[in-house]
Amino acid sequence: MSGDTSVAGVNCFFQHPAFTIAVQMTTAGESTGSTARPRADLRAEFADCDLDRHLALFYESTATQLDTVAAFLSYGLETGHRCVYLVDANPQSRIENALRAEGVDVAAKRGAGDLASRGASEVYLDEGFERDGTVAELRSGAERSAAEGYEGLWVAGENTWAFDGETSFDEVVDFEVAFDAACPDFAVTALCQYDLRRFDEAAAAKALRTHQQIVYDRTLCENPFHVSPEEYRSEEGGPTPGSC
Repeated sequence: MSGDTSVAGVNCFFQHPAFTIAVQMTTAGESTGSTARPRADLRAEFADCDLDRHLALFYESTATQLDTVAAFLSYGLETGHRCVYLVDANPQSRIENALRAEGVDVAAKRGAGDLASRGASEVYLDEGFERDGTVAELRSGAERSAAEGYEGLWVAGENTWAFDGETSFDEVVDFEVAFDAACPDFAVTALCQYDLRRFDEAAAAKALRTHQQIVYDRTLCENPFHVSPEEYRSEEGGPTPGSC
């Protein structure tokens, strides 16, 4: 199973011993049972782990999603990053309430410019989905944040925007791959969110292969299914993305 990146292989990943092995790579000695982990534990994992700049959250309940997002954003704020949340399925107020439960003074952080939210469809679909333009916008946002004294840009986005308009999921994944390939050293850390109640097995399989680290069941782990942008494009038969 460890080398199986097919839909069938990914479909059983989260119930398979391979997931336990992957979890143990970052949570050595801890239990990996199905009991929900406290939000504080996940936040500590973000702090203790050498975070990749491109993570994916796979979730099956809104409560798990909100706990993970609150832990991720609060850690980004604490470490001096400008944080942006891309809203889609959840109302903005729900995200803000989760952050308050995490101890974030939302009004103060918004007032200081440390925290902002935007509609995901506005970002990705306002003038039609355009992969390279979106990557360039993220790079520009990171550069502006650094120029204003932040450590970089910290982004959490709800990927349910992909169900709006006429964008195919292959185009969404192509953007994920392009983000990894383009300027890998610019200061953006992104958490892409995949609702397993809405994204089917084929979509989850492709998303899993394009993120080096994943969060599932409030647990951060290295992803044994991850492949490089070059390898993914080679397998999919598309052009290899350029880099800066």
